[in-house]
Amino acid sequence: APATYAAGPAVYGQLNLSVDSLDNGTNSAFNVSSNSSRLGIKGDIPIRDGLAGIYQIETEVNADTGGTSSSGNPSTSGVAAFASRNTFAGLQSDFGTVRIGRFDTPVKLIGRQVDLFQDQVGDARNLTRGTNSAARFDERANNSIAYTSPTLAGFYGIAQYASNTDNA
Repeated sequence: APATYAAGPAVYGQLNLSVDSLDNGTNSAFNVSSNSSRLGIKGDIPIRDGLAGIYQIETEVNADTGGTSSSGNPSTSGVAAFASRNTFAGLQSDFGTVRIGRFDTPVKLIGRQVDLFQDQVGDARNLTRGTNSAARFDERANNSIAYTSPTLAGFYGIAQYASNTDNA
């Protein structure tokens, strides 16, 4: 390919399947789980010296059920919903990175660094959070804008604001 096309978008993914024995003390069963399986495209576009546009589109893949439609019926694509995971556009330079879209909160990023069973049924988020918790900072927030500072002496910071986290 010509040099101008050599650094095109990167296609990536993970398929995290497991067979699990689940037991809550009353009921038990074997289950196949697709633990945060995903497919994505990401890349950057040079704008001028030291400034680049960045983008990422990431989709959940339900490898255990083949995905479901809004009616609950299995889909044939195996994809849950397009751009259902970290999806954004932004700018990156020596000043840091600015992103807009839907992506992990800073609290979730910190938790991922210490979770021993990440992307598995034993993921700390599966074990510790309730379905009705009002303080759900460890999520992927809709309608977000974030600034990530450059790394200085091994440290960096992230500030994120989500204007509306409801799906509506």
